[in-house]
Amino acid sequence: RLLERALDREPVADDLQVEILHVQPRHVRFEIDRLVVLENVQGWSPRKARGWNNLGGVLANGANGDAAMTHNALDAFAESIRLDPSLADTYINRAALLVKIGHHDEALSDASTAIRLLPKSSGAYFTAGCAYLGKGDILSAEKYWLKAISLSPDHSPTLNQLGNIRLMANRVAEA
Repeated sequence: RLLERALDREPVADDLQVEILHVQPRHVRFEIDRLVVLENVQGWSPRKARGWNNLGGVLANGANGDAAMTHNALDAFAESIRLDPSLADTYINRAALLVKIGHHDEALSDASTAIRLLPKSSGAYFTAGCAYLGKGDILSAEKYWLKAISLSPDHSPTLNQLGNIRLMANRVAEA
């Protein structure tokens, strides 16, 4: 139950140290205060797709170039999509990881799926813009970031990216 709460982002005791050690499609091996636990995640509530998405996000944020963690994050996102292919957040999160590791075409595919599922998601448009930037298509990146800003005018990562590409293009007045 502790892992389920953690994956659903419910608060856990501040003094517990939780470390994800290994992810498989139906089990997560993790450590809580040096006690290693193998949690069966198969019998979770209907929120299990969101739990796998959250786990993928935790692993992706901690990966920092670690191939095994990146692989485990991608597996967690794939499991979330298998369980609920309509969960747009999973596509956005996986796209962000794919951009980070340089798989821009796959990231664009996921971002496009998220836009189709949740057309008012600024995060989906932001991530699509990042994928386009990674492909070197600055005009498309700017187009998607402008759409993201129209949906969420104060989204600082999008504002930063727009400012950066405008400075690079010597369009200082627009930055």
